[in-house]
Amino acid sequence: MDSRADQLLRQVKTLSAAGLGSTVPRPAETPEELLAGLVAQVGVHAAGVYLIVDGALTHWCGRVFAELEGAPSGALEAIAEGAGLSLQLVFDGDGDVIGALLVRGTASDALTAREGIGQHLEAELTHRGYLGAVFALAEAVEELDEAIAGHVRRISGYSGVIARSFDCEAEFVRSVELASPLHDVGKVAIPDAILYKPDKLSDDEFAETKRHCAAGAEILAHGSGEFWTFAADIAHAHHERWDGSGYPRRLAEEAIPLSARIVAIADVFDALTTKRIYKPALGIEQSLNIIAEGAGRHFDPDLVDAFQRAFSEILDVKTRVTAP
Repeated sequence: MDSRADQLLRQVKTLSAAGLGSTVPRPAETPEELLAGLVAQVGVHAAGVYLIVDGALTHWCGRVFAELEGAPSGALEAIAEGAGLSLQLVFDGDGDVIGALLVRGTASDALTAREGIGQHLEAELTHRGYLGAVFALAEAVEELDEAIAGHVRRISGYSGVIARSFDCEAEFVRSVELASPLHDVGKVAIPDAILYKPDKLSDDEFAETKRHCAAGAEILAHGSGEFWTFAADIAHAHHERWDGSGYPRRLAEEAIPLSARIVAIADVFDALTTKRIYKPALGIEQSLNIIAEGAGRHFDPDLVDAFQRAFSEILDVKTRVTAP
């Protein structure tokens, strides 16, 4: 490996040793189930959970109380009272405020729900911290190419949307959101002259680019734990095709890990709709047609259906994370 790949390998080992990607326990009941049970109680008309990020409240699940969005944490009680809401602050294990349960109506019996929500919020904050570290790692690979700015963040968002639409379990969805940004880390092993060549690649140059799959898997396999294995699988297999014509191992159908099949759709959609050094961006309708035409050949047809069902959410991600 060259010096950049060696540096990335050291970062992977450091983040792995720090516990990045380890499973964070969450209650069996989802936040939505906890809130539904709370709203079913007499006197509670609506409930919402807010997470404190950078000192301000951001909506997480349940009813949206617009007056609370972005409110500074120090002013929550006054704002909630002015809006006629009952406020229950949520604390982590160290006694720090990490979020808030807001209820319209009587909240005297909300303590049980608050405790469960607290565990979810702690896990969510940890997940977001992990995601920030992963983005930093992945963006170091794409920083030399301004044309793909935001790529890894969009891949994370698109992959999560597709996985949820496919009814994957919540833990799998979080894993694919967290690992998918690392799909192209193996590009650090490919010469820049090839990666950023504005003209068509020669056969030998294209063969060289294909090495990034195995190189990425090798780098990520040096992390310790299930997350790093999950990420390595995506890096290795995201260019495989449903019909077995992909690379590097010509895997077909369900021999391709589900995570990699999801990322394949997310990656191609982003490549189609984003300007690159070697091509202009295509329109949304044309890109959608290309994805649809690839069902059963390039892509898992059931996942293409899931992508199409959730396309409004895909566009939401694209709007939020736009390239400059």
